[in-house]
Amino acid sequence: MLTAGGFGLWFYGNHQTKQIESIAVDAPKPASKLYWQMSDAEQLFFIRERARHIQTLIGDEPTEFDEEALRAIKVEIDDYVEDKDSLSQKPFDEGLRVIYGRASQYAPLIIRAYEARQVPSALGLYQAMVESEYYDCLISPTGPVGLFQFTRKTAAKYGLTPKDYCDVEKQSDAAARHMSDLISDFGDGKSSWTLALFSFNQGADKVRDYLRQLRGRGITERSLWAVFRHQQNLQTPLTDEGKEYVPRFFAAAIIGETPEVFELFTPPLTTLHEKSK
Repeated sequence: MLTAGGFGLWFYGNHQTKQIESIAVDAPKPASKLYWQMSDAEQLFFIRERARHIQTLIGDEPTEFDEEALRAIKVEIDDYVEDKDSLSQKPFDEGLRVIYGRASQYAPLIIRAYEARQVPSALGLYQAMVESEYYDCLISPTGPVGLFQFTRKTAAKYGLTPKDYCDVEKQSDAAARHMSDLISDFGDGKSSWTLALFSFNQGADKVRDYLRQLRGRGITERSLWAVFRHQQNLQTPLTDEGKEYVPRFFAAAIIGETPEVFELFTPPLTTLHEKSK
């Protein structure tokens, strides 16, 4: 599973696409400016406020973000914003309105699949954004396919056959089950869902090994952000993909949950539940 940091050549199958003051976390104040109208300090404050809100949406307890973490998220937001008006039709090179408009079509299905497995739906909504930008039949140059970019091994583990790779409903259910299994591995700590998200990209064994290495050096905090802060203590450095994945997730979620700040006309994706029949 890859992030948008360095995609190389991608293919699309013939399937049709259907230090800052303390702030309140549960009810962030609406921003009065568009993101690109804000100063650097205002952008960091906005990101901090919204990132803590995203933590609550994905089931983690809000924690303090240091400037390094905030700037890692900011880099990814700025990357999205740089192409906000793009007219390209290539995956990972489109404008924000196109990407989030496509996401809004699939959001109700993903919400249903994740909630059915007792997994926070915000995870699925923005995993799909990072993995494929909601191209339902995207083929990675390294092999993963579909909305959630499953490898063939992981796809088979969750009962997906090649004919299911572009089936959004089956992919969403498999992704939700996979996240449910990952959270079982990482317990109910205050940052467990973020660790599970990191593991979705890096693999649970690798993440457990990172935590084990830090614990061996007396660092007992079990969180993704601890791994980031102390990555110099790891035997094998984090890859660029590993360093970018979760910050890009937070960036995508911040944009998707505050669309008005980015001149998007779609509602916050987490509000797009299926209509009752």
